[in-house]
Amino acid sequence: MDSGNKNVKCSGIGTHLVHSGEIEDESFKAVVTPIFRATTYKLNEDVYNLIKKYAKTEDPESSINDEELKELRYKIFYTRDASPNVAVIQRKMAILEGCDDSVATSSGMGAISSTILSLIKGKKYIVSTPHLYGVTYSFIFNELKEMFGIEVIPLEVFLSKKWKKEIEGNAIAAIYVESLSNPFLIIPPLEELKEVRDCLCPEVPIIIDNTFLTPVNFRPFSIFDPEKDIVLYSATK
Repeated sequence: MDSGNKNVKCSGIGTHLVHSGEIEDESFKAVVTPIFRATTYKLNEDVYNLIKKYAKTEDPESSINDEELKELRYKIFYTRDASPNVAVIQRKMAILEGCDDSVATSSGMGAISSTILSLIKGKKYIVSTPHLYGVTYSFIFNELKEMFGIEVIPLEVFLSKKWKKEIEGNAIAAIYVESLSNPFLIIPPLEELKEVRDCLCPEVPIIIDNTFLTPVNFRPFSIFDPEKDIVLYSATK
């Protein structure tokens, strides 16, 4: 699929919002990506081989690398896995954020919970603050503890560096903040947060919910590292 970005690479954010990541309609030459309502698409052999590798259906020892996984994510064959319109959203958001790629989920909490759960992997702690969207707060402060025994290191304690005496950085799954909190509009010290993380536990990803500000007002990757950190949105807001 044509990414539709050839003529907008140096354009402003308004142009990117409208034109970046669009799929060129070869059939009828629509100037914007049509809404595709099909559920299934033609499956070629290359895609089928990637699916088998990912699912380990033929070789349990096989593993799919990051480049192959990204390629598979943008192969359109079944709507549950990918669709042309979702592919456009993902590419558009990556361009707006200035990062390599993005993933669209069915809801904001779907993005939040799946991101955090993918990072736990036997870790014991998560750094966060009470200044969060209510359901996010409940998930991080209550449900993670009940399900996995994850304890929260308060953000102010993390920034004070006092935690380092008792907790190894490799026991922390992630650091989670909102760039502008919902609903109290509190802005955390983001630059200080990155400095402390880079100094004491550089491998720990910082997750930033940027829903309230949007990339029009703030691009978190102007501070954070797109190679390791993650930006989230509840896009319906």
